[in-house]
Amino acid sequence: MDCQEDDGLFSDITVDETDIPTVFDVSWTSSEPVRSQLVFAVDAGEPRETGLSEAEDELASVLLRGLPASHDVTFRVVSEDGRCSAEQSATTGALDSALPILEHVGEDTPEHGFVFAPVILSGAQYLTVIDHKGRFVWAQEVLGGLPYRLEAAVDGEGLLFMRAAPNADEYGVVARLAWDGTQVWEHRALGIHTDFARAEDGLIYYLSWRAQHIEYNGEDRKILDDRVFVFDPETGEEEVIWSVMGTWAPNLDVRYEAQNYQGDPDAEDYAHVNGLSIDEDHDAVLMSVAGFQSVISIDRWSGATNWALGDNQDSLDLGTQTDLIMNPHSVFRRPDDKILVFNRNSMGQPGNCSDAVVIDVDLDAGSASEVQSIAGEECLSVYFLGQARPRVEGGTTITWTTSGRIEHFDEDGTSTWQVTADLGAGFAYTDMRDGLY
Repeated sequence: MDCQEDDGLFSDITVDETDIPTVFDVSWTSSEPVRSQLVFAVDAGEPRETGLSEAEDELASVLLRGLPASHDVTFRVVSEDGRCSAEQSATTGALDSALPILEHVGEDTPEHGFVFAPVILSGAQYLTVIDHKGRFVWAQEVLGGLPYRLEAAVDGEGLLFMRAAPNADEYGVVARLAWDGTQVWEHRALGIHTDFARAEDGLIYYLSWRAQHIEYNGEDRKILDDRVFVFDPETGEEEVIWSVMGTWAPNLDVRYEAQNYQGDPDAEDYAHVNGLSIDEDHDAVLMSVAGFQSVISIDRWSGATNWALGDNQDSLDLGTQTDLIMNPHSVFRRPDDKILVFNRNSMGQPGNCSDAVVIDVDLDAGSASEVQSIAGEECLSVYFLGQARPRVEGGTTITWTTSGRIEHFDEDGTSTWQVTADLGAGFAYTDMRDGLY
């Protein structure tokens, strides 16, 4: 660590353990107001920085994170002008032994960043962060409903996750955690299910079931209405901006399956909206609608439909590509303005490979066409969850949930990095970040 050691500038350097064994709460005082940061290294490796404090201060602290379990860490406090404390050291603790062992394949350069991934096991669920070397650097067990998604907070100072409700009459949760594992806020609401998305302005969008009773041919039918809520963590206010029944009425001559809805075998999940993302450039919310073999874009303020694409509910001309979207389970807008959809295809049946498809949507021409299919070298068939997400620097990350794998692909569709979990563990919806500060 290249700096000028100054014994008189920094003092009272303390290192406190947190509830997360791989996160330390480091604090210090300085003899003069100064912007400062930690420069640290794991096992005497390449140094990393936490980032300078926003204001000059004589008291400062940082949650030191991104550290693998049971490793030695050395660090110094460094001022903006290059003066530093003497070297300090600490050793991270062990994470829960129930976490699966990860097999890492491919490049282990820092460019692969960090992956935020819920881990679903048969007897437990965890929120985790995995580094570019394929190591868990953060983990916390989740009690209650399944944690379908884990996201980095917009400001980088925490994590957002959801616990799904099993049905419309029970509560699900969207919550924020600090890096030390403490809960910052929690929003409970009836019927929260499958997915949420956070916008750059901090607003949270989430899916929720509502059970609608419809009389048809003398029978009381219970049809599930998927709705999109927008929630403001700053004010606690929320409102519904969209519902599937307000857009597409169910065909009551058809009997729909309950899918993964629990508690009522007679409930009909006719649309099965299952993926949600924010299209910042177009001020839109994108959704995958598995029951309609479709994806849809809506205005994120009014809920008005921008366009829909799919075999059953298309507003764009697909030409002969009627099988372009098959059992979709995520949809994102790429930096190049194309649409990325994860297709589970035929629900995990042998020989039916899941893939990610890149789609060029031309609103002026009113058409859409396939640009690329990304499936990797193996035929992986995903029957639960699954996600394809664009990488900021280009390329795609696919979460092969029921194959227990997360995989990075370059722009040509070549696999460059992957982690695979043992013991039958599955990864839910994931997020990626270059750094944790």
